[in-house]
Amino acid sequence: ELFKHKITIKEREKSKNVLQAMYNISEAINISQTLDELFKVIHKAIKSLVEADDFYIAIYDEAEDSVFFPYFNDRTHDSLPAKRYSGQGLTEYVIKRGKSMLLNQEQVFELRDKGLIEVIGGISQQWLGVPLVIDNKIIGVIAVQNYVKIDAYDENDKQILTYISEQVALAIQKKQNEDLIRRNISELEEKVVERTLELQKSEEAYRVLTENSVDLIM
Repeated sequence: ELFKHKITIKEREKSKNVLQAMYNISEAINISQTLDELFKVIHKAIKSLVEADDFYIAIYDEAEDSVFFPYFNDRTHDSLPAKRYSGQGLTEYVIKRGKSMLLNQEQVFELRDKGLIEVIGGISQQWLGVPLVIDNKIIGVIAVQNYVKIDAYDENDKQILTYISEQVALAIQKKQNEDLIRRNISELEEKVVERTLELQKSEEAYRVLTENSVDLIM
């Protein structure tokens, strides 16, 4: 009974952490000024739930069949990976399968040997990738990996990341839309300024022409 009680307390504490992480991500939508700030909050929230020193966010463009990495915190990379088209990395594997994947090094090699994936970058002991889905459409992937421990993650961790992935996807989509609207407004304002300057120049040219015409008549 005491053992069951301890398990229950641990599960409750984990649930509290998950809810807090989701709340922090939701709040970040309003607080963050940029997508990069939002990504950092998401990373911090996920680190409160699982080991996530090595973590990245990938965004999938279905029209281009491409993947790019706006946030990539990984000990094996000094910079963001290049955008990929029709790639065969683990990220694309999750996108094609449409479900969360927890893989160890041996399983990664098996997938590679079967021609299902290409090994890109450093090979971790464990890799956990979760699709970001909105309205049954995959918009990207969040992934954590561990280069040291062979038991860093388990099925419970996969369930937790899968559970909060919807909140992450909504946060990213909303911030992307806000940024797009902001850019459109900025571009519109620039066009208004340019058009105003053009009109002012036209009016000035017309005034000069009119004055010259009057001088010629006189």
